[in-house]
Amino acid sequence: MFAALLLIAAPGCADPAFCPTLAEFRAAIGRMQDALDGPVIASIQAEHPGDIVSVDIAWRAVENIKRFKCRKPAGEPPSAMCSYWQGPFFVTVRLTRDSSPGSGWRAAQLSRLRRR
Repeated sequence: MFAALLLIAAPGCADPAFCPTLAEFRAAIGRMQDALDGPVIASIQAEHPGDIVSVDIAWRAVENIKRFKCRKPAGEPPSAMCSYWQGPFFVTVRLTRDSSPGSGWRAAQLSRLRRR
């Protein structure tokens, strides 16, 4: 956890030419959250046909992400370890460059720590 806190305290990105833009970062996080939420919503809709399914998206409001920090892990394929605060949560995410044309970054792993 100490290393994660150091990451958020570090200014900007070690290699700005390498790191994702804010728009790319938000898009990658949004795609990952959609992939996680989609099956849950589909399951609830299947169990309760005709009902309106509402999802609390406050925790996942990627539009609220204003600042994030990234570093390039040594000796790894094109990836970035990024972190940001989202409400009471300190979030770390590993992004990888997607090789598909126009795809940009993909969130591969996400974890949250709750602030006390």
